Amino acid sequence: MSIFWGNEIQSKKSAVIEPELPMRLTQVTISPDAPNGAKASLIVKTEDTSVVLCTLVAGRSENAQLDLIFSPGCEVEFHVSGTASLHISGYYEVPEMFDDDMMMGSDEEEMDEMDEQTSANTKANAASRARLAALFGDEEGEGEDDDEYMPSDSEDGDHMIPEGECESDEDDLEGMIADQEKIQAAVDASSKKRKADASESAPAAKKSKGMDGGSVPVVKVQTASPASASGKGAAPAAKAAAKPAEASKKDSPKDSKATLAPSQQPLHKARLQDGVEIQDFEIGSGVEAKHGRVATVNYVGKLVKGGNVFDKGKKFRFRVGVDEVISGWHIGVAGMKVGGKRKLIIPPGAGYGARGAPPTIPPNAALEFDIVLTNVQ
Repeated sequence: MSIFWGNEIQSKKSAVIEPELPMRLTQVTISPDAPNGAKASLIVKTEDTSVVLCTLVAGRSENAQLDLIFSPGCEVEFHVSGTASLHISGYYEVPEMFDDDMMMGSDEEEMDEMDEQTSANTKANAASRARLAALFGDEEGEGEDDDEYMPSDSEDGDHMIPEGECESDEDDLEGMIADQEKIQAAVDASSKKRKADASESAPAAKKSKGMDGGSVPVVKVQTASPASASGKGAAPAAKAAAKPAEASKKDSPKDSKATLAPSQQPLHKARLQDGVEIQDFEIGSGVEAKHGRVATVNYVGKLVKGGNVFDKGKKFRFRVGVDEVISGWHIGVAGMKVGGKRKLIIPPGAGYGARGAPPTIPPNAALEFDIVLTNVQ
């Protein structure tokens, strides 16, 4: 199981993290509020090392995909130099500690313990009835075969006391009570031993329950793979996936500017461009998105099969024709003008390919994007 973590570090500030679990750093993104040309570098410091991990520039290279692992208990300091703040994120690796078989085994042990206690109590009660019958006779129990106790071959034959062996009725009653107390004490001791063994065999269970209440966040990770099968960069899926709570708000009808209206009809039949299916719903009148220019878009990404929304965003910027997003975006956005609205159907070869981007995008998945071009620089 993976648990998401993230942090924002201001310019010329530091953040110190001492992870309790194996911690992965997977993405660094420059602040969306940073002006074009603003530069920031992420530096990691450990006990004996100081390394620059990446340098980002607003409007040019705004995010970096990493895959670094930091061991538990190792104090790590992240420092930002430059004129912009950086957002860092990743996930904790939580080991699976229990399974259904262990839980079922625990229930079976409790049932066995109850059966043993019941059997011991039954034998003790039967022995007591036998002693009373020997002392006072079976006057009330004559003819009641159901209440008559017959010891089996496997049991000791000393439950019945022959006449003449005891000196007094009072002595026999005291012996019977003493035997009953010994049996009950043995049952109680066995029960306590089983509970003590069970608590010693599962110390990890208590530790596991305490994790969720500690300093480790409890938001599950939903990240996209950093590159497609063809190795042509990352789609913006990871940015929205790291904020699942905000994604549900963006689904509301109020966010119509980021999507196409359900009733809106395409201006022409779909056309193919290098395998990408393109449909224009509105032709913009502003600057055209060409190779090398920075395009700003609002978008919603869905799986063609099933229609599940896996990603969405506003004011996402990328350089057209540069390996910062999946190739289907470069093909589909090129030629749009500011104010234009377009739907793209991207095949797996121009998306995430055979690997996909677990857990949100399965392997060999065709993708559908509704895109609104809001600015070109």
